[in-house]
Amino acid sequence: MNTFDLLKKTLLAAMVATSFGLAACSADGDGVESGGIVDDGGDNGGFGSNDGSTPTTVGEDTDGDGQTDTTISGNFVCLQGAKAYGDVTTEVGANGLVGGLLSTLLNLLGGNTVTTLLNSVTEKDYAVDGHLATYSTFSLTLGLLGGLLSSVDESVVFPSQVPAGTFAVFGVSFPTATVDLSLFNQISVTTYLGDTEQETTTYSQSDLDLLGLTADQPAFIGLKSHKAFDRVTIGLTPGLLSVDVGDAMHVHELCTGGKFVTAPST
Repeated sequence: MNTFDLLKKTLLAAMVATSFGLAACSADGDGVESGGIVDDGGDNGGFGSNDGSTPTTVGEDTDGDGQTDTTISGNFVCLQGAKAYGDVTTEVGANGLVGGLLSTLLNLLGGNTVTTLLNSVTEKDYAVDGHLATYSTFSLTLGLLGGLLSSVDESVVFPSQVPAGTFAVFGVSFPTATVDLSLFNQISVTTYLGDTEQETTTYSQSDLDLLGLTADQPAFIGLKSHKAFDRVTIGLTPGLLSVDVGDAMHVHELCTGGKFVTAPST
């Protein structure tokens, strides 16, 4: 065997070994970097199991006016996260705004508003990490909202358009203070294409009370899209706020794919 043939065989063997190693690594991983969801063995940090037992209210806009008008029956099972559509990013915002439009609004308010708003959602990337056990935390701070600011938001921004038919469903739970004091008026889940609102669904305190939620009990809320989008925002609009409240809402994961099942019998 000449030197050239030996070199070719050596390179081929190295390529095969490398490919095998990469395949093995992918198979052994949890797949979250490509949109996989990890159930964490049922130990989901207050979320419960991803088995169809989680109370669910997911709507869709069937008449094209941008507001959900039909509730899909069954309980949601989260099968795919946001990272299925690329390298997503997360941003803290208000009033449905991010980027330059938000900056313009915050400049009008001045003072410490920017810092206070950004501190109102912590561990924001946990909402797209593929693990139901982790979560970003919304906090309500005295003096932040009211006047020009009405909501604290977290947006998941996609690198390109996500097609219609995709879910924008968040796994959420509510700490004791929120449940006991009924601090919020409304939670909204909204899709956008650029700065244009596509579809939205809203929930009042009573809507979630009907699901029978107690402190730290999870729920899946959101919508099935009928329009393409490149951003999904979940917003918390509190009612009368007269004290600093710490934790007000936990956002465990944005699910872009899933299925509906009949709730398991207890």
